[in-house]
Amino acid sequence: MAVGMKMLTRALVLLLVAACATIAGVFEKSGEFTIFRAMTSVFYPQHGWHTFGDDRDVLFTMAKLRQRSSPRENVLLEFNDDPERYFSNVPAEPIDYAVVLQNVSQSKPKAVMIGANLTWEKTNEYAVTALDAAAAKIPQMIFSAVVHRSPQGEEMPSSMMKSSLPLVQLRGDASTLPVVNRLAFANAYCGTGEAWCGFSLLEGIKPQGEGFPLMARWGERVIFSSTFLFFLAEMNQALADLEIEIGKSIRCSVDGTMILIDEFGQMKITGKRGKTNTTIMAHEFIDKNKSLDQFGSAKVESVMMMDYCQRQSDEIFQAQARMAMGIEAMRETKVLGGRMNFRRVPEHLAWLFTGSFALIMAACGKRSQRCVAALVTSGLWILGICIFGFWVPYLPLLSAAMVSVFLPTSDAR
Repeated sequence: MAVGMKMLTRALVLLLVAACATIAGVFEKSGEFTIFRAMTSVFYPQHGWHTFGDDRDVLFTMAKLRQRSSPRENVLLEFNDDPERYFSNVPAEPIDYAVVLQNVSQSKPKAVMIGANLTWEKTNEYAVTALDAAAAKIPQMIFSAVVHRSPQGEEMPSSMMKSSLPLVQLRGDASTLPVVNRLAFANAYCGTGEAWCGFSLLEGIKPQGEGFPLMARWGERVIFSSTFLFFLAEMNQALADLEIEIGKSIRCSVDGTMILIDEFGQMKITGKRGKTNTTIMAHEFIDKNKSLDQFGSAKVESVMMMDYCQRQSDEIFQAQARMAMGIEAMRETKVLGGRMNFRRVPEHLAWLFTGSFALIMAACGKRSQRCVAALVTSGLWILGICIFGFWVPYLPLLSAAMVSVFLPTSDAR
């Protein structure tokens, strides 16, 4: 009778400890995540990336990280103060961009981004129509605009709407993203047709540290930097298939690229200027007989066009310089591969497994028997994870095993 009461007492204590640990694990998952990382680092050392799951059924996820196989070849076409007066004006006019784009399109790049802020006090209607037609020949054309926040908001340009996403598609707290509601320049050209438009500068919003802004809120949607849109166009990545978690990462479905971002939607870049395979002065493409292969770029995939004219504001000038650094930083991001998901075991099975373990430990009168029971249970736990991909909460098992060490044995007087 006394032995039975002792075993019952041990069982109640261990069940209570396991239950408390289970309830605590519901509200605090960092402990389970630490155990997950430690365990998988032993059995899957090649998987260096770990995170919480994407939905209710997937508790944890891990994947391999690898460098990109080969950098994409790209060209930077540079406008400047044009001392030789190749173009009709400084900064370049719509007709100048139309001519350059028309001639660049003959080399068939799949994406072209104009990082310059295209604003003109007076424009020729026919010149703008020519620019529209030249841009339409590029499979994915990306324009840039300066945006800011104002007491009087306005409707988002159609080209920016095409390259934005609803806030509900993002995970995490989107309230920490910078907020904008209008273009900084009323006469800004943002493109037509199927062109995209992103921001080149968040006017009045200073980046945090070495951060490079990738996104901002505009009403109930999120808009992206033109640099990031250009990067997506290079990969043929659809906006709708992005996996964005504020404060963590942006993941691309095409090749598994993962860009780490902070709670402000920024990625970190170094202070070095970005590299490009080839830099060409834009006036070289006034001649329609010129092509990119004449400059050693026969297999070019993408073209950036920047205006480093000194007459623009220093803030806009610096923003374009950082765009070149931003695209280089994105190309150096790592790619996820060999992704593995660990599903949450159904709650009733988790309680059954934990309760059975507590009762077995209570039935073991000797500490040596409890050690054997703990080892066998750990083996079954690891088997369930590695073979079946189920994650059984380990904190309740660990708590019950540790408390059992201090419970009296059958030999105790």
